[in-house]
Amino acid sequence: MLEDYFFNYSLICVHTPTEEKDENEEDNFYEDLDQIYEECQKRDAKIIIGDLNAKIGQEEMYRPITRKYNLHTLSNANGTRLLNFVCSKHMVVASTVFNHKDIHKVTWKYPDGQTFRQIDHLLIDARHVSNVMDIRTLRGANIDSDHYLLISKIRSQISNARKTYGSYARKFDSEKLKSPETSSAYTVKLNEYLARHVDDVDTS
Repeated sequence: MLEDYFFNYSLICVHTPTEEKDENEEDNFYEDLDQIYEECQKRDAKIIIGDLNAKIGQEEMYRPITRKYNLHTLSNANGTRLLNFVCSKHMVVASTVFNHKDIHKVTWKYPDGQTFRQIDHLLIDARHVSNVMDIRTLRGANIDSDHYLLISKIRSQISNARKTYGSYARKFDSEKLKSPETSSAYTVKLNEYLARHVDDVDTS
């Protein structure tokens, strides 16, 4: 059926507890996140975005879901926990996929003005990662925060669905309408159809 080729985006905005928080608080957060994720329609393209307080490193074992353009070399505890969640949901950390300068990877600035981190991320289902065209930070935006604005370009790919309700959609040769005979026959058939269905037309 045609509707099988279309899907919605489910956008989940999060703010993960920092590493200094109690471990039970972090457990509760990921339990809630897991429940919200599972409540989304299965065919939806699911995106998780926000302040994940996670430094994601360049460990080889995580390359399939992070690629290699991370700002940090090693993941912190929050990063490892996030990556385990990403693996369990067959997602990809799309914010570390694109090759940008380090200044365009930084998402947070420490109050001393000298320490920078990449802790805001965008995650997406692996089967939809090709829809993400680019992700980077916008340093010039004034958002009254110690975080930089994370922007992304995402496209929706719609399948070329020719098969409709069990049969292939017919292609019509519109060039034939240039023939006077065909045009006249089409007009007759159309008038006959409209005459048969005139009672079905709502004229109110």
